[in-house]
Amino acid sequence: MFARKHRISAFSFIDRSIEIVAPYIADKERLELRARFRSVESARQFYLLEDDLRNLAKQHPVRKLPDFTSIR
Repeated sequence: MFARKHRISAFSFIDRSIEIVAPYIADKERLELRARFRSVESARQFYLLEDDLRNLAKQHPVRKLPDFTSIR
């Protein structure tokens, strides 16, 4: 049950984070992030996307991304 809840939280985190950073990035980059999100098939791909979103948030005046802690 924990794994299912974590997957749902992970999905929500990525989806919401893309929308939060969207006003600060080009439309093409937003589309690329969404495509990567929809293509995630491994933990490694997820972690890379998570890291990229967290880095984008640091580079722009993003107030805060949703609370989420990865299991790495």
